[in-house]
Amino acid sequence: MVRYKSVLVLVLFLLLSSMLHSHSSTPHLYVPITLSILAIIFVYACATCTNDLADWEIDSINLQGHKDRPLVTGEGSRRDLIMLSVLTAAAALGLAACVNFITLVTIIVGIILNACYSLPPLRISYHALVTPFYLTLCYVAVPYIVGYGIVSSEKMVAFNWLYMASFYFLFLARICLKDFRDRKGDLLAGKPTLILRYGKKTVCYISTGAALIGGFTLILLSAQELILQWLLGLFILALLIVEYKLYIAKAESLELLSIGYGARMGNGILFALLGTFLLHAQNAEPADLVVFYGSMVIIYGWLFWEYLRRPETFYFGKKRIAS
Repeated sequence: MVRYKSVLVLVLFLLLSSMLHSHSSTPHLYVPITLSILAIIFVYACATCTNDLADWEIDSINLQGHKDRPLVTGEGSRRDLIMLSVLTAAAALGLAACVNFITLVTIIVGIILNACYSLPPLRISYHALVTPFYLTLCYVAVPYIVGYGIVSSEKMVAFNWLYMASFYFLFLARICLKDFRDRKGDLLAGKPTLILRYGKKTVCYISTGAALIGGFTLILLSAQELILQWLLGLFILALLIVEYKLYIAKAESLELLSIGYGARMGNGILFALLGTFLLHAQNAEPADLVVFYGSMVIIYGWLFWEYLRRPETFYFGKKRIAS
């Protein structure tokens, strides 16, 4: 139930927050950081169990053959997932309690938010316009506040709202697009999602606007790092190209490819920031930063070029992308 691509984003936001608020290398915080990461992972596992229980009928249409959906494949029962959701919630609370009070309260709030997303009476997932904004809170605010709590337990530090806001909008651009894959099952089940209620164009406009707000806020916040600003600018340009490719795509497979690569470019932004903070914390030389940024440009540049040049060579599961 731990879907690593989503968990990676949660961990990145937690680590970025702890680095942003500590401003230095803090080896003595490695243990609470590790415990907090594990707590966040268990919160996410609890959320996936709850969501799969609530949406198993829709998933049986949208996600046939997906091995990470045990109710769909028959590898797990509803009783199994109920038990697992309780155990993962308990594990998350136990780990958070070992860190500090802020972490414990934030983890409790995270569990409640995820439950309200999937379960009645609120069932936020059935409120089309609210869903992406609400989910972004779960993905960004919860791990970010946990990261802050780790540092603030050692010393009084001001909470950095601007970075959290920029991460919020950046991830909002990504989560807006989550229902493209699930249109068929959502339509049959009568689930009102953003794309079914307002259409593809509106979703693309919201996603693009959020990416621009989040991206340019990060560029402004990196005013002391000229090379980092240029790197972030390249990632934002790549995101805008991906948004355009998504907007004009006719085949669902091409839409999913663009969404996947947009997520990859968004992760690149987070990795660029985390690498910069880590290198500064170790008092790295300018040459080290140049090597790091150059490596990012080469790796992500090549991946993006392949995406533009040969989309038909990529697969989703066992299905080749339509050219």
